Amino acid sequence: GMALDSIGKRAEAAASFREALRLNPDSVPALKQLGWLLVSAPENPRRNAEEALKVARRAVVSTGEQDAEALELLAAACALGGLRQEEIDSVTKALAAAKASGQTDRTARLARRLESFGEMKPSSN
Repeated sequence: GMALDSIGKRAEAAASFREALRLNPDSVPALKQLGWLLVSAPENPRRNAEEALKVARRAVVSTGEQDAEALELLAAACALGGLRQEEIDSVTKALAAAKASGQTDRTARLARRLESFGEMKPSSN
């Protein structure tokens, strides 16, 4: 799947990751790769958000809510799906996991993202 994505064959890459998950439903690498593909795909964002949320939540559960990348993926899927509070919660958990595992680049990126939430005005929803 990753090779297909690298040459711009996103649909084929997604199909490859889905097949990998059909064969091994608990494959965290396949869950993460499919999730990132879905949240970054420009086509059909509403459908992608629904699938991305399911995939990201499975990745988070499969990693015991301790994997910074899976939590960051969930935050991205929540952003795509308009789930603001779950997005903020996921970024907060991802930041803690990134700090705990010494991921300095991810920690800095997530800290900036968390700060940006404070700069945004509350929505009127």
